[in-house]
Order: sequence, then structure tokens, then C-alpha cells
Amino acid sequence: MLQQTTIFRVGRTLTSGLALALLVGSVPAGAQSGGQRVTLETGTVIPVVLENQLTSNNSRKGDHFTAKVKIDDKSYLGLPQGTRVEGVVTEAKAKRDKDPGVLDLDFRTLRLPDGKTYPITSGLIGLDNKSVETREDGRIVAKEGHKRDDLKYVGYGAAAGALFSLLGNRGRISIENLILGSAAGYAAGALIKGPKEARDVVLKPGTEVGVRLDKPVRFARPATNEIPDDDRAPLTPDDTARTTDGFAVLMGDRTVVFPQKAQPFQLGDTWMLPVKTMLDTVNIRYKYNNSTRTLEVMDSNNSLKVGVGSQIAVMGDGARRRLDKPVREVNGTLFASVKFFELATQMHAHYDQSSNTLIFNER
Repeated sequence: MLQQTTIFRVGRTLTSGLALALLVGSVPAGAQSGGQRVTLETGTVIPVVLENQLTSNNSRKGDHFTAKVKIDDKSYLGLPQGTRVEGVVTEAKAKRDKDPGVLDLDFRTLRLPDGKTYPITSGLIGLDNKSVETREDGRIVAKEGHKRDDLKYVGYGAAAGALFSLLGNRGRISIENLILGSAAGYAAGALIKGPKEARDVVLKPGTEVGVRLDKPVRFARPATNEIPDDDRAPLTPDDTARTTDGFAVLMGDRTVVFPQKAQPFQLGDTWMLPVKTMLDTVNIRYKYNNSTRTLEVMDSNNSLKVGVGSQIAVMGDGARRRLDKPVREVNGTLFASVKFFELATQMHAHYDQSSNTLIFNER
């Protein structure tokens, strides 16, 4: 069952009250046959669940995040279990005095479990029955008045923040800047007359969001739905080139010994290396929070945090560093790119082609 989402939109009148009816559609019969090309038309809504915590005071413009498609059956309109939508934070303003925090998200890429990616053009939308409807084929679509809503999260209303249209405001954000339309659905009168405490937006992992497609997206559906759930699935030939025989990694003078089930591999032109094996080799402390899917390095001289699926590492001093590739979990093992290990160990890496060796040296 889809979680309730409160949404506010541009309008000329204030109204209150809306019973939120949550929409779950059946899977169309045509989506069950394998290997075909699938088209998701403009206005299609993809319900997703955030996998990273995003906040108006800690997130930064350019931060990457992922969300898993909310599927209660084998597929949703041809999107199999384990499909993800990847996005970028496009605005993050912390609460300041009476001004609420603001957080804007842009979902840009559809990633299937087989590793294939497809660019999308999209917008945020609520999942209430004033914003969307379910067609006979199970497709959730934006209603006519909500096909072009330009929404972002603002720190008013619900504890996490609610979706508002800011009417193109470029200056101070306050309750006076927000006009609630007839489809608002939240008790507008209560928001205006009641407590108007501004707060930061906090979207925790598990928050459900509607992604409205503003242009059609076409993709090749995998030939079978029997794909292991999420990115713990084995990588495919299209996704990665496995390591060649004889590849080795040196951490200073120490040769890294990789377990059989956690061998390095190449993702494009970037080496992905198992986190536990690499950090244990140089005795660097770390921990992994399974509920938030966050990896934290806790070395006495250096610290950083990064979420699985994220390409942005947050250093102990608050600085952001972009990784070569997002941290990834494969078959229960965390893998990270060379840049991650350079940041975590404060070592410099270079590849020696003659010996097929990746070498980390002290800076």
C-alpha cells in the first residue's frame, strides 16, 4: 500500500479537507511477456521509495540519491522488481529564523536490475486521489490539473515537510508565499491559523514519492521477471567487465588478498573494490548502518560518510567529495571506487600497466 503524501499546488482559493485515497493498480497483462520494448507515456506516475536520507540543512545541490520503484507484484508496467530511479538534489536551503527549509529533487535516470539505464524528464507529484488516478491497465497517471505542477518540499505542515508550489518566488520563503489550491487536500485552514513553526525538511529512507514523467520513456524490458531483488543481484556483462587474471592491489607494501566471493571488477573504466577487504588490510575502522544504508569510515585521522547508491562522500569537516562511481552492494558485499579509498585512506592510487597492479601509496 502506498504511503500518504501531502501535496499543495498553485491555486486562487483556499479550501480544506481531503480524504487521501491511496492508489495501487494491477499489473497489465501486456507487461508480463518478456523481452519487448515498453513505452511509458507522458503523465505516467512511478511510485518510488527513497533509499537515502535527504534534508534541507545537510544535503547540498548536486548530491546524488536513489529511490526504489514501489512494486507490490512482479512488475509495474514492465518495470521489474529491483528497478531504481536515480536523482539529484537541485536545491537545498536550511531553515533560517522564520523561513522554512526548502528541498527540491530532480529524478533523472531509470535503472533496471540488469544495469541498463534510461534518461527521464520528470517532476514531483503527490500520490493522493486529487493528484493522480489509476487506469484500468493499472497505470497511475497525473490528473489533468497536475500534469505541470512544479513542486518542492518546504518545512511546513507534516514533520518531514510538504510539497508546495512557490509561485516562482526567488526571495524569502514564508507562509505568505504559498498559495494552496482547491486540490491541496491538507487542512489549509489549520495550517494558516494554527502553528506556523518553520522547520527543516527531513526525508528519511523509506519516504514514498511520486515521480511524474513529463516526457515518454522507452526501454527494453528484461526477458524475465525472475531477477533477484535490488542491487545485490550479480552484475551482468552489459554492466561490468570482470577483472582479468593476474590483477592485484597493493596498499603500500601489503598485497590485498581478496575472498573468492568478493573479487574486484571494472565498472566502465573504474575499478570497484570490496570495502571490508580493503579497509581491513590497512586497519581502518568503519561501520555500516543497514537501516539507512550508510557507510561510515571512522579513522582517527580521517572520517567520511557515504550512502549506498550515492556518489557523494561527506567528509568529517562537512566538505563534499565526488566519487568515480556510487558505492554499490553486490551479493551482500559493499564495493567502492578507487576515489573512495583514496579519501578513506589518505593514500594516492595509480595503475601500473606492466604488472597489472593498482598501487596505493602514502601521499
